[in-house]
Amino acid sequence: MVASDGFRERVSCGRVAAVVQAAGGGTLEEVNSPYPIPEKFAAFGFNVIEIDGHDFDQIEAAVNAAKACADKPTAVIMKTVKGKGVSYMENAVNWHGAAPKGEQYDQAMEELRAQLAALEA
Repeated sequence: MVASDGFRERVSCGRVAAVVQAAGGGTLEEVNSPYPIPEKFAAFGFNVIEIDGHDFDQIEAAVNAAKACADKPTAVIMKTVKGKGVSYMENAVNWHGAAPKGEQYDQAMEELRAQLAALEA
């Protein structure tokens, strides 16, 4: 992230928001770590909100908090799990961006439908 001196003073940043998906489990940390993400945004003057990126209530609350913050930009850091909700995909970097086929697809849909049913109950 790069920002010049006086950036926030020249741009009305109260309505600027950044939403960052911070999925763990990959190899980025070993090669070129972006962490600690919250501290980096805070260093540039952002209002930082850290949430569970799989929790819809937390997402809604963070969006509302970002809207209410008028004096500086907001960064919402959503901690997520790659492949969340599908047993064989969770934290398996080889599934990041790949699509299941055949029986794997059927299993994934079965697991996701079961989770949806539990949420709707």
